[in-house]
Amino acid sequence: MYSLGRLQLHHQPAHLPFTHTSSSFPKQSSLSIRPNPSFKYPSLQASSSSKPQNFILIPLQKSAPFRFLKSTCITLTTAAALLSLKPPAIAAPVRPPTTMEEKEKALEEQLAAHPHDVDTLRSLMEAKFRSGEFTDAIKLTDRLIKLEPDEPKWPVQKAKCFLYSGDKESAKSVYQEILAKDPLRPEAHHGLCMASSDEGLDWKKVESIIEEAMLSCRKENRHKEYRGFKLLMAQIRVVRGKHGEALKLYEELAEEEPGDFWPYFCQGAIYTLLNKEDKAEEQYLKFKKLVPENYNYIEDFLVSNLFAGELFSAMERRSGSKS
Repeated sequence: MYSLGRLQLHHQPAHLPFTHTSSSFPKQSSLSIRPNPSFKYPSLQASSSSKPQNFILIPLQKSAPFRFLKSTCITLTTAAALLSLKPPAIAAPVRPPTTMEEKEKALEEQLAAHPHDVDTLRSLMEAKFRSGEFTDAIKLTDRLIKLEPDEPKWPVQKAKCFLYSGDKESAKSVYQEILAKDPLRPEAHHGLCMASSDEGLDWKKVESIIEEAMLSCRKENRHKEYRGFKLLMAQIRVVRGKHGEALKLYEELAEEEPGDFWPYFCQGAIYTLLNKEDKAEEQYLKFKKLVPENYNYIEDFLVSNLFAGELFSAMERRSGSKS
């Protein structure tokens, strides 16, 4: 269950540096749990028509991200603007499996020769994580923690490994340890919400915790953390059915940092939920101008957003009613 227990938000010293990305994976301004890159999607082909079309995401193997969605086949009908984004990196794995295996073997050989090389350890850990070998990734992360005990990103990465492996209890334990040291870590709160989302959370209580953390961030001038909590609060508002309040938060986030693409995408997702396709298209077009060309935004949204399951379930129902 999501609970901070003994944590004192106002009196805990904030001594750990913050980053929106807690590993060396590509940086994003959103709070996210990186998707399992071993999860493979079939090619997505959109019609050249300007009308919304259907396409199906069918997981080819069991995958931790879709355990969050509790679905093995998701039908998505969305606005024409979203289809026009044509995600280039979702159609196929980044590299052939043999190449990944060769890379891992080379890294293992290099690590055997230099067991205290942090860069090699990190690279091998990331390779194992991407290939879904979470037990090995956790062991490597433990080695990184021993070598760099004051580096805050390694415990977060360890919790992610547990979460992706399906061991939510261990993930929650690590997130609680992180928050015991620094309660103002939005990514840890976000991960704790994800790990506890199937437990019938008291979202009102969670909001109270997040609001207190936001006040502390303001007092300590921790802008990045404050923004991270605001992003999380917006997600919680959607989960609670407060779509208008969520939209207002995302609008504020977009005004504060116009170059951040996630608030636009999330606004589009909410308008899609509300069946307001014109407004959704407007936000998706803003998002399209900002999102990096090869960024797997759909995959990331599936596993990093608390209301992703709600969105895709709604799209599935809508698609079924039209068939």
